[in-house]
Parts: sequence; C-alpha cells; structure tokens
Amino acid sequence: MLTRSLDRISERTSTAIKVVVALFVVTRLFGAAGAINFPTSSDVEIAYRPWAIQVVDKDRAPYSEVDIEYPPASLPFVLAPQVPSPDQYHYRINFVLAMLVADIAAFIGLMMLSKRWGSLLGPWLWVIALPLLGPFVYLRLDLIPTAAMIWALQRASRDDWLGGGGFLGFGIAAKLFPLLLVPLALLIAPARSRLKLLIGAGAVVLIAFLPFMTILNDLFRDIVEYHTGRGIQVESLWGSMLYVARSGEELKLIFHDFGAHHFRFGAVETMKTVASIATAATLVIGIWLAKKAPKDVRELASVSCVTLLMAITVSGVLSPQFFMWIAGLGAVSLCAAGSRLRNLMLMLLPLLLLTQVIYPTMHPALVRAEAPAVVMLWCRNILLLLTAIYGVASVSGPSTRGPASVGTP
Repeated sequence: MLTRSLDRISERTSTAIKVVVALFVVTRLFGAAGAINFPTSSDVEIAYRPWAIQVVDKDRAPYSEVDIEYPPASLPFVLAPQVPSPDQYHYRINFVLAMLVADIAAFIGLMMLSKRWGSLLGPWLWVIALPLLGPFVYLRLDLIPTAAMIWALQRASRDDWLGGGGFLGFGIAAKLFPLLLVPLALLIAPARSRLKLLIGAGAVVLIAFLPFMTILNDLFRDIVEYHTGRGIQVESLWGSMLYVARSGEELKLIFHDFGAHHFRFGAVETMKTVASIATAATLVIGIWLAKKAPKDVRELASVSCVTLLMAITVSGVLSPQFFMWIAGLGAVSLCAAGSRLRNLMLMLLPLLLLTQVIYPTMHPALVRAEAPAVVMLWCRNILLLLTAIYGVASVSGPSTRGPASVGTP
C-alpha cells in the first residue's frame, strides 16, 4: 500500500507539478521569514558578518589577516551581504535571500531531473525536508555546495561531465566535503568522460584558489587545521556515548569552541582517532559500492548519498546542516522512478524532525546534560545508525533498473 501511495505521489501530471511548485513557494516564504526573524544569534552573526566587516569594511585580507574556516568559493556569499555596510539585521536579510536563491536553484535542478527520469518524489523530498530541519537552513552556507552537487548530477545526467565536474569543483571550493564524491564519480562515469570530470572540477577549484596561491599556508591553517582541531561534537554518535560514559565532575568537559559544543580531554582524543578511522572506512565502503553499481548517474546519486550518510554518522563532528547534503543527494536519487532509496528517504524524514528538536529546541538542555535531551539525542543517533546501515544494504544489492545508462536513460 505504501509503495502504491508513493507511486501515485511520484506521477508527473500537470496538477502534481503545480502542487509541488506551490508548496515549495509557500514553505520557502515561511522558511525565509522564520530565518530572518530567528530569535537567537546564529553563524550569520557570530562568524559570517564579523568576517565580512573585517574584509569589506576594514579592507583586511581573507585567510592571511582574517581567519575564515571555509574555502574561497564561499567568500562571495559571506562578503556580498555586507555591501554596502548594512547593520546586523539587514546583513541577515541579505544572507537569507542569497541562500533562498541557492534553494530555488536546487529545486529547479531537481525538477529538471524529475522530468528526465520520470518521478516527482525527488522534488517532493526537497520541499518537505528543509522545513523539517527548520529555518536555520537559511542561516548556514551548506545550501551552496548542496545545490552545486545537485547541478553536478543534473549535468552528468545529460552526459555533460565537463559541466558536472565544474559544479562539483565549485562545491569543493565552497565547502570541502563534496571532495568525497570524486572517487565515486570516477568509478561510475564512463571511461571517456573521466578526464572531462577531472578537468571541470580541477579548473574551477584552481580558479577559486588562484588568488590565494601566495598564502596557501594561511589558507590551509584556517580551513584544515581549524576543523581537525575540533573535539567530539556533543550531537554526534560518539558524543552520545560520552554522555553515558561521563559523570560527576566530568560534566565540566564540555566546551564551546569552533562555533559548537564539544567534549574535550580524557578519552576524547582517542575517540577522535577512532572516529577519523571510521570516517575513512566509510569512503572505502563507498568505493566498494561504486565499483559494484551499474554505470548510471542515478546510481551515482544513490551511492553518493549513502556514502555521505555513513560519513556523517560515524564522524566526530555532526552538525544539523549536514543533513541538507543527504536530503539533496537523496532527492536526486528519488527523481528516478524505482529509486532504491525510496524507503531510506522515508526513514530520513523523522531523522530531520528529531534533529530540529535537538537543535535548536533542546540544545541548551543537551549542553546541561539533562536526561530528556540526552535520551532524544540517543533516539536520533540510533535511528541515524540504522538508516546508514539500511542505506548500505539498499544500494549493495542488485539493481532492478533496466539497462544501465550514464547519459540519457
């Protein structure tokens, strides 16, 4: 019965298209308004605007004089809202509008894939997923690389691997995590297209980094060393374990640094090493899945989604915005009729809602280690782990699709 219901929802009729577009417009108007009027400070006020003030208003150089934790392609989205020197409230409005444009671009890409591959489930997932995460999705930069990944797959679906590589390179140059998808794409892309993919990605990354070639050490320090210096984030699977393992005076081991709350000291350094090894292992599993997968862009979307899902599950850092990556790649997969991720994406929806409950709703209580918040975190993370395991099982079995097709299905 559930499968039949999903099939009916996925049908591309004129009415169905109008409904999903109308719901997108309504949810995004409310989402943008909620983000603009979000009652507490966010990364926009804590990090992005202070960077922009230093660079735009005080003419200081990014990376060498202003520590910025994101790669160069993120700079336009951080700096442009500060022109011409607005106050804090108007900077937030400008930033939210920029993220709304990225959201619209992602939706357009999904609608184009839906038309090509035959299912509206992908756009439906995107429409529903972001409101479940809450208005903070417009107060982070993660919509930019997520939209870039969607468009990379959209171009690849038309056998334009040079353009797909360009979008993937832009995602890498905005936030490094799409780099994980490069080996998967090289395994699934046809041999004749792999060089085009690398040229497209490499050219965009080079263009983004070229103005900073003389200060690569500063850039490396700001981006890589910044993130490797973090502890175990309290919202992560490993953080769940540390809540159980600690007691008494050890409550003092939670610190707010790097823009989030982390566990530090004691067994945390060992756990960080284990988490790093586990995260690297997920890429190995992803490569194995990609080698088994049919040479089909639809399968690339599915394998990429599951690989990133595994990576964020076992990473020592797990922020709510990471789920945007999964929603974006999952939505691409669901644009294809008969996607192997249909059931997985149904499991994703309660994960997104629980994530919004944990942050921002229960986050202060979680930092205080109050039992209801810790129990809620455990529920979310157990479901996350089960979802990741189910995802591997979903894409590791034989595909029920017709003949594999990398370009036009």
